[in-house]
Amino acid sequence: PDPELWNAIKRLNTEGGFQNQIDPYQVGEAAHGLDQSTVSKVLSNLQDKQGQVKDPTSWVCAALCKEKRGMVGLTGVAGKINTPFQGGSGNPEWEIRGRVAWLNGEGGLQGALDVEQIAQASAGLDASLALKALANVEDKCRRGEVRNPTSFVCAALAKERQGLAAHAGRNWTGGGGGTDGFGTGAMVFAGRGVKRPLH
Repeated sequence: PDPELWNAIKRLNTEGGFQNQIDPYQVGEAAHGLDQSTVSKVLSNLQDKQGQVKDPTSWVCAALCKEKRGMVGLTGVAGKINTPFQGGSGNPEWEIRGRVAWLNGEGGLQGALDVEQIAQASAGLDASLALKALANVEDKCRRGEVRNPTSFVCAALAKERQGLAAHAGRNWTGGGGGTDGFGTGAMVFAGRGVKRPLH
C-alpha cells in the first residue's frame, strides 16, 4: 500500500484501538484508484465507529467500493447498490463481505449471517446477485419471516447458480432437454454441485 495509507492504518490498528484487525494489503487493494482525501474520509468514519464495527477490514473495503461506485455513477456507468461495480480494481468479494458485516452489526442481524458460507456460496457469481439476496434477507428478517438468514441467502444463491447452469445447458444443447448426454449431464452435474446442506 501507499506509505501514507500504511501509516494511517498502523495508527488505527494501535493508537486507534483496532488491535491489528485492519489488513493494510486488502484495504490498499480496495483503495486503488481513489484519491487520498476520499480514503482518509473512510478511515476517519471507521475511527468514529470504533467499538461498533465487528470486521473493520470488510467495513473499510465495502466503504471504499461504495465510493468507487459513486464516482463511476457520475459518468452514468454504474448506479444503485445492487449494480455490480464496474470501475477501478475493486474486489466484489469485499463488497459482499462488507455488506454482510454491516448487516450483522448496524443492520440489526446481530451476527446471524455467516460471512464465510455466504462468500463461498457467491463465489463466481455476479456481485449484484449476492447483494440482491442480502437485501432480500434484510427485508424478510425485519418482518420476522426468516429463522436462519445464512441458509436463506445460500439457498437463494444456489438457485441463481442453478438457473445460470440451466441456461448455459440450453445454449449448449440448442434448447435443452436433449438426450445427447452432454447437455443434460452437464446441467444435472452443475445443479448437484451447488446444493449445500442448510444449517
